[in-house]
Amino acid sequence: MAFSRQISPQFADIQVRSFKKDLTFNWVTSLTNGGYSSIQNIRKTNQEDLLVSGTYVETGDILNKAYFARINNQGRTIWDKYLGGSIYTQGVDAQETNKGQTLLLMNVARVNQSNTDMMIVKVDSNGNWIYEE
Repeated sequence: MAFSRQISPQFADIQVRSFKKDLTFNWVTSLTNGGYSSIQNIRKTNQEDLLVSGTYVETGDILNKAYFARINNQGRTIWDKYLGGSIYTQGVDAQETNKGQTLLLMNVARVNQSNTDMMIVKVDSNGNWIYEE
């Protein structure tokens, strides 16, 4: 289970909580510190890791960044990424490839444009940037 936890009117972080099959609590991890964050999607990989997609806005900033994270099945963050910084950048989804790489899908709106573009970024198993389309 994943959700955005509002700390105050100005701050919210992303928390991911894991429960066992009998619904007893397993672990919790907090992502994104400070600012305001929200989750768009969460997906399980073949290795039982979790891919989290969302949006992050730094305190005092008006520019959204796409946020992506990979968490292992013990709740440890393997990698996380803040991408973008145009007027509106939203992390929409993340999907693992059969080669262990991850495709990150973002919505991007640029300053003085009324439409949005979709951008795909490929990262390796450590979250290192490979390419964008």
